[in-house]
Amino acid sequence: MPRRPIDNDDEIDFGFDETEMDIIDDIDIDIDEDADGDSMDFENGFDVDKTNLGDGVLVFNGRKYAVGLVWLTNEEEAEANVVYKRAKSIKADFFCARSFVSQNGFGYLSRGHRMGMASAAAMAADVLVGEWHAVFAAENGWFYVAVHADTIAPDGDRFFESEEDAYNYFLDKASSYKWPKTYVPEVWDIKNNDGEISLDRILDDVASTSLKPANLDAIFSGKRNKSIAFVGFLFFVGLIFLSFFAQTLLPNLVPEQRGIMGPNIEVGDLLSVPPQEPVQKEDPLLMALENFLLPKPDAVVDACIVAFEDLMISLPGWNLTTMRCRNTLVEALWKQETGTLETIKNYVNQFPFGVNRTYGAQGDFLASRIMGNLSQYNERVKLAGREQVLLAVNNRFGKIGRLEVQDIVPLAEQIQRGDSVRGSRRLAATQNRNDDNADNGVMTIQDLPSLSVVFTTTSAPLLLQGYFNIPGLRFNYIEWSVHNKQWVYDMQIYLLPQDAPSRRRVEQ
Repeated sequence: MPRRPIDNDDEIDFGFDETEMDIIDDIDIDIDEDADGDSMDFENGFDVDKTNLGDGVLVFNGRKYAVGLVWLTNEEEAEANVVYKRAKSIKADFFCARSFVSQNGFGYLSRGHRMGMASAAAMAADVLVGEWHAVFAAENGWFYVAVHADTIAPDGDRFFESEEDAYNYFLDKASSYKWPKTYVPEVWDIKNNDGEISLDRILDDVASTSLKPANLDAIFSGKRNKSIAFVGFLFFVGLIFLSFFAQTLLPNLVPEQRGIMGPNIEVGDLLSVPPQEPVQKEDPLLMALENFLLPKPDAVVDACIVAFEDLMISLPGWNLTTMRCRNTLVEALWKQETGTLETIKNYVNQFPFGVNRTYGAQGDFLASRIMGNLSQYNERVKLAGREQVLLAVNNRFGKIGRLEVQDIVPLAEQIQRGDSVRGSRRLAATQNRNDDNADNGVMTIQDLPSLSVVFTTTSAPLLLQGYFNIPGLRFNYIEWSVHNKQWVYDMQIYLLPQDAPSRRRVEQ
């Protein structure tokens, strides 16, 4: 397939061949491991040698993220057994699924990947829409990401410990394709650079995609740990057998001593054993949630409204139809009426700094930018029971708009039961991780049941701002239809497990 030379100027090329934007749907990959299990050679054009990829763990702000994954696309969301088979065919130890794109990533223990790690490339692709490639500076190296039509390229998730290696790799990819958007460090002095983006604007506290184990080695973080656990299990079984032998068989082998008559002592009926105080056990799930944070809902609504005002620009001949907040991204969509692309260019200077512009083939124009840092509004998660949350949601929203509520079963529980996970867009979006605890296999917020709540209303958001302060509530997106003044709030509310004690009541 011919490649276009790099040209990242402000002119938009509408002559893209759509076949150049497609990612191969299904690729057969053969992996050959050496004695150390560190290097792997992929057929079909993939070269994922560890020397080329560098370490598979990105470190930023004290957190670990999985990089250097193998990304494969699907025509639609794959069944759980299909993902497992694909992971086995390429000898992968971990797998993950994108939230809004039918794409799976696969990781390996040899690169440092561990269960529960968030995918840095998936988070970047969810935040920056369109077609672009970029290099981000991390604490332990440089991270290259390439995205075609919101899909991570097969060679677009690479990590380099050396800045020189990252620079040379970027130049090679930039010379082989015409990228509409480029984000690299300012010190590189690259022509037509759209600006450097810090990782703190990309890596969210709530991960949309995290690694799941594909085999026993992944669960135990390596063959050595699995062997230790197996030896420990055998030792435990041996102790049980010895205890049984000592209590049952051994006394039968020892001659019974002749009994000695003793005094006959009668015990009164009034004597009784004093009751023991019940032992209270800590719930491991609630302990795991002690340090998990979510932004306060009313603060998210306020930040979204402020971001809408920054993008609400009047473009002659174009009709502003929709505005949306999604994760840390705000978007505005215009439909073409009598205007042209030339008329838009005369007004682009009215947009604030940092706004990305995308021109669609169906007569639409999309402007987007990253919102301010929402982590300043984070607070510790406090959960309530399902009945309490349902009562609060119905009392607050039931009479002022259309309300749709649906139960969501945790993904791990569905995979264990063998249920289908096709079409679970919001279910995949609930995947989260706690990096320090995920390496030890403890429970995280992704193991919680939750409710999917979609609320549609024409009431102004500032009037309802305080209504959204329900324990465990997180926005998937907030959308405003400009013509009919209709607001859609797509939310997810995490719930306490049925056997867990209530930590907080919802005030009605």
